[in-house]
Amino acid sequence: MIRLTLIALLAVIVLAMAILLYWQWLERQRPATAAWITLEQLQQAAELVTLKVPYQQLVETRVAGYSGSVRCVVLAVGEAWVGTDLEQARWETDPITGTVTLTLAQPRVLSSHLDHDRSRVVLTARRGVWLILPGEAGEPQVIEQALRDAQQQLAASAASEEHIEAARQQAETVLSEQLGMPQTSNVVIQWRP
Repeated sequence: MIRLTLIALLAVIVLAMAILLYWQWLERQRPATAAWITLEQLQQAAELVTLKVPYQQLVETRVAGYSGSVRCVVLAVGEAWVGTDLEQARWETDPITGTVTLTLAQPRVLSSHLDHDRSRVVLTARRGVWLILPGEAGEPQVIEQALRDAQQQLAASAASEEHIEAARQQAETVLSEQLGMPQTSNVVIQWRP
């Protein structure tokens, strides 16, 4: 009787192991499904910032008049953010190969900010008759112009091809990770011209 019970118990264990192994084999045979998000969910993110560009530059500006000039040098400090507009993203699926193509807008400067607290006026100098004028003699105006020039240079610097390419690469990496795209999947990220 004990022998019969042990054989029955062994048969149940072998059967349970066979079922477990078969279930694991079925799981491996099933195609991998990524945790895809919908196009609408991707577009709701609006913008994907993929690169922060620090900026520190000396900017010189001169305001000249008939009888002299004022020169200003500012140490401009700021940063810009480069990324892509996800509202313009588009999915395309090739029904034959199963390849999914995600088309994105080219990265661009999304925002640039000159930090007025950390930026400093390094030099203001007057020439000509402006030397003997009382008061500030145009200095506030030339400082404001220098800061406006620095803001424009910051945005132009962040829009360089080097920064745009770095933003593209970072966006591809981030989207591949966030969309659950395995390295071996048939997903292609391309950029609109």
